[in-house]
Amino acid sequence: MATIQKGAQGVQTISHGSSAGSTAASPYPAKRPKAAFILMLIGGVMILIYAVLILLGGLAAVSLAGRAVGNTITIGNTTLTLNQTEITALKNAPSTLYPTGGIGFVTGLVVIVMAFMMWKAIDPKRIRNLSIIALVASIVSFFGGAGFLYIGMALAIIGSALGALRKG
Repeated sequence: MATIQKGAQGVQTISHGSSAGSTAASPYPAKRPKAAFILMLIGGVMILIYAVLILLGGLAAVSLAGRAVGNTITIGNTTLTLNQTEITALKNAPSTLYPTGGIGFVTGLVVIVMAFMMWKAIDPKRIRNLSIIALVASIVSFFGGAGFLYIGMALAIIGSALGALRKG
């Protein structure tokens, strides 16, 4: 059993009893925010993966637009004939896909990092603050694709709300 003693100069010392069945005290809270961590982690990963797919779509559009000759695009043995509207959309796709994917990539990373920081946090105020940062990033991920039909965003919002509303 651990006992805390205050020394002459106000310094606290921790001593552990020598009971055979006792274990060292963990620096982490007895009840970690497991549900919040899992939901934030899954939501953040979904947002991040979807953002990567969006960015890859932008790269594919650049590649296809570069292969366009007139109204045709040749890929291997296949030749596609596109109208002018489709070619213009293909050439303009990266201007939409890159910022969207970038926002999703950053917000997904923020949610994942905040989930791990929250898991390691000891102070309930710190857990709440990290959860609020993840909540804001989850909401902003709406502009970055939001992770597979908004499922990633919803999971991250629910997880970060659980962490923010958690009582010490």
